[in-house]
Amino acid sequence: MFELLAEKEWGKISVQDITQRANLNRTTFYQHYQDKYDLLH
Repeated sequence: MFELLAEKEWGKISVQDITQRANLNRTTFYQHYQDKYDLLH
């Protein structure tokens, strides 16, 4: 997340960006978080 924030502003970071960077499936992401704001908290 911190790497993405260094590259893009928060509003332009998508869940797809996060999951690609983390080498994670979107389904897995949504099993743990509702959205990127939930991840941030």
